Amino acid sequence: SLSLEGLAPTVDTVIEPTLTGRKLVVPPRSLAMAVRGVVKNAQDASTAGVSLHARATSEAVELVVRDRGEGMNAQTVAMSMAAVMRRFPARLRRRRA
Repeated sequence: SLSLEGLAPTVDTVIEPTLTGRKLVVPPRSLAMAVRGVVKNAQDASTAGVSLHARATSEAVELVVRDRGEGMNAQTVAMSMAAVMRRFPARLRRRRA
């Protein structure tokens, strides 16, 4: 189970019934760290709370985190995504080794 313990109590969490009985095969610690990081960043950006919504589609599980902050400009979004893409494959390579 994913713990949001230690984060501010302003995270509204919705887990849709479509996830009931589904098994997600991922490194649990990595998933928990990633979700906690995104939620923490959203809390840092928002003064009005954060929501986490989880649902299953036919091919994937979607986790949507929303905050009510000012948002990021296009350059900041691009830099953030580039940093994630640089780190994620390296972590996968280390895990497989």
